[in-house]
Amino acid sequence: MNEWRRMHPAAIVTVFFRQLKDFLFPLIITFFAGGNASGPLPVNWIFLLLVLFIIMSSIMKWIFFRYRLIEKELQIHYGIFVKKERFLRSQRVQSVDITAGIIQRMFGLVRLNIETAGGGAEAEASIQAIRREEADIIQAALIQKSSAAEATEDFSGDGISAEPSEPSFSWKVPMSTIFTAGLTSGRAGIIFAALAGLYSQVGNFLPDAWVEQSIGILIELSYWFIIGGLLVTALLSWLVSSAWTLVQHGNFEVNRTGNDLEINWGLLERKQITLQMHRITCIRFISNPARQALGMWAVYIDSAGGSTERGQNSIMLLPLIRQKQLHTFMEQIDDTALIPEKVNKLPKRAARRYMFRASVFWWLVFIPTVIWVPYGWAAAVVPLFFTWWGWICYKGSGMKVDEKQLIIRQRAWSAIYNFVPKRRIQYLENTQSFFQRRRRLYTVSASVISSVTGRTVYLRDVDEKDEAVYFSWYQKTWDRAARTQKKGF
Repeated sequence: MNEWRRMHPAAIVTVFFRQLKDFLFPLIITFFAGGNASGPLPVNWIFLLLVLFIIMSSIMKWIFFRYRLIEKELQIHYGIFVKKERFLRSQRVQSVDITAGIIQRMFGLVRLNIETAGGGAEAEASIQAIRREEADIIQAALIQKSSAAEATEDFSGDGISAEPSEPSFSWKVPMSTIFTAGLTSGRAGIIFAALAGLYSQVGNFLPDAWVEQSIGILIELSYWFIIGGLLVTALLSWLVSSAWTLVQHGNFEVNRTGNDLEINWGLLERKQITLQMHRITCIRFISNPARQALGMWAVYIDSAGGSTERGQNSIMLLPLIRQKQLHTFMEQIDDTALIPEKVNKLPKRAARRYMFRASVFWWLVFIPTVIWVPYGWAAAVVPLFFTWWGWICYKGSGMKVDEKQLIIRQRAWSAIYNFVPKRRIQYLENTQSFFQRRRRLYTVSASVISSVTGRTVYLRDVDEKDEAVYFSWYQKTWDRAARTQKKGF
């Protein structure tokens, strides 16, 4: 692949739709305003010119985009009026993602996204339409795969040929589990609100006589219609949420080959991310109340590399897994990240602070409700519930340290286990507010490198004695490093 190449012509279509999204707002305005405009340049002509500009721009971007792979460096030349060059060396590449949208899959192609150590929320480089064989070659060359059967170069014309090695561990998530993930996700509530808003606008598109007649029937049905409508909307929301999750995360598969972890998912748009195990900086288990009732957890990882979901700090390792299977799975990924039998609990004097933070807003709302609303005292169930939930959050929080990692268990709406390797902690910090000082409590936080802005995990209201133990545990790392450096000199 030492010769300059262009993307597959299908890239023109993918670039066109990407630019179409960027010009969506002016296109909508000019399209709907076109029939009412007049003058030397009618608005509908502007709409046609915009579409023509996007088409020509897509073609020109395809023509001027070239790439080649020389040893372990990917070189890219692009730009229509301003020529640009980009050189990506394997030493700086953090992750190489392979995805396949609807257009790419129609032509048997994939899209290649490359992220480097200096990258932000967007990919450092992206090749929109490329053969899968070429994508695998570039990926193998840039991320320096640890498998025994690495790619070897062939400069005769077609490039590098590589024999993929079999993964040492593979895990496929059943479609039924992904469907359950959709049913138990918070996305159903968002869809419910959207459907409710859609129903409220239906009357604007119906004849007035039909609407008046329907209102009369609905008044007779009274509460039965309201209850039935809510149930149907909730059921429809759950079904849409589950279908959306199936399309987004269907055929979810995790493969490990040596030091490389490969994650594949998606039905319509097939995505793949390959990262190296030693770049993982944090592992998190998350379970909301519905999933906890089913004994199921979602697994996320933070990496010093990037994420395929732009703007997201974390990479989904598993959309959902039963707790009984979680132990077996994590033994193959990281046998230190296992749910401990117990953690160091927070002191009893911290319970009041957790209950206060969870319920203070609702108690403030309850006071005027009692004064001005008839039977307002019945609303006390709301602040009482959140007071009780604050107690649950207090009981579900704690910390633990062992030789290699820090474990922080948090509880807000969801239960979260954070497993932070000791060697990956950038800094450990304690803070103490005025009210915490009175109760001899601290907030302990640990910061790690993540894909976009980094991640900080923290726990509030830790006992001062435990806080000293945690910092003593972390201080040993720096003392050992200092002794090692001194011996080196």
